[in-house]
Amino acid sequence: MQAVSAFTGSYTRAGLALADGDASFFGFEASMIGAFIGGSCISALINPRPKPWQLGPTYGPTFIIGSILLAISSTLASTHPEDKSLFYFASAANGLQNGMTSMYSANLIRTSHLTGTSTDIGLIIGQMLRGNFANSFKLGVLVSLAVSFWAGSLTSFYAVSKFRGFALIFNAAFFFLIGIGCVVFVILTNKITVWQAVTGKWHWSRALNALDVTQDALENDGACMGMFDRLDVDGDGFLEADELHLALKTSGMRISKKGIKALIAVGDTDGDGKISRDEWFELMQGNLSGTIESSV
Repeated sequence: MQAVSAFTGSYTRAGLALADGDASFFGFEASMIGAFIGGSCISALINPRPKPWQLGPTYGPTFIIGSILLAISSTLASTHPEDKSLFYFASAANGLQNGMTSMYSANLIRTSHLTGTSTDIGLIIGQMLRGNFANSFKLGVLVSLAVSFWAGSLTSFYAVSKFRGFALIFNAAFFFLIGIGCVVFVILTNKITVWQAVTGKWHWSRALNALDVTQDALENDGACMGMFDRLDVDGDGFLEADELHLALKTSGMRISKKGIKALIAVGDTDGDGKISRDEWFELMQGNLSGTIESSV
């Protein structure tokens, strides 16, 4: 039996195999670990600056990629069960999933193994017994996570018994539905196109269109920084959420406070919640070239 989610055992077995001189098994376990790390890396590459408890515009496409990885693993398990790469694809999907939930929950939630979850449940219960209820809200989340993990195990038993290798298709479909749900949520919330929601580049392209910024202005350093100065109403050298919201609202663009936060997050490389002149220049020149809609 080979685990594709919890890797404490894989690290242990890899070490034992290395000590025993079993290069083949060591290579397999090391590849499993690498695939899991690779999946986590993919989630971060697509979502480089996540904000805790905020649904990012590219979360949906990331889960869709996870569904593709699981679908490939399921297909290999059914058609080529001896092919070890089926484990690598499943492991990468688990790493991606675990990375997504870790980024979204500020490392509160790990979905692929329950050691940390069980520890946290015990800690919170102990704190509550001594009258500290500060983290009590987390208990419901963690217990629900543990129960859902059990439910998933129970479901997988019957699914594997009936569908064998194709059982992973259910996981792939679930991932796909989560991804599509995230994309639809972004579309409906921000009134954008499917392409803009999938690529995650809708925020600033819409904003610059509303502000009547042309591609020529982006390519002109003086015009680019002049626009920053106009938006920086208080003249402190930083573009805050309120200033950006006011400018876009005045231009007739409807955008929620969450949308404004998402705009700021794209260019806020140092995480201080606002955009400096240097960050603005990098954002305009480095990230937006070619993303302004053709109607400008």
